[in-house]
Amino acid sequence: MRSVAAAVVFAVVLAACGGLGAADRQALARLEGRWMCDVQRFTFEDVGAIESELEARVVAAGYAVADYAEFKAILAETPDLREQVRKAYEEYCA
Repeated sequence: MRSVAAAVVFAVVLAACGGLGAADRQALARLEGRWMCDVQRFTFEDVGAIESELEARVVAAGYAVADYAEFKAILAETPDLREQVRKAYEEYCA
């Protein structure tokens, strides 16, 4: 019985901590690739405006800013994810 309770607690904690699945990573890779292209095309009044625009895009895509931060941390360590971003950038910016 204790092992079942421990498993339930573990599942609840894991769900609360988030964690990006493969579909989330792909969606955020597309968002990142497009963002990299658009940020070069637009003119922003200051750095705060850049951050606000990025946050608005993340939220509009259905993610929290914390999800995006997690994605960026994963991106640094994951070559295939960086490749997805590169492809999204090239397709969108072409």
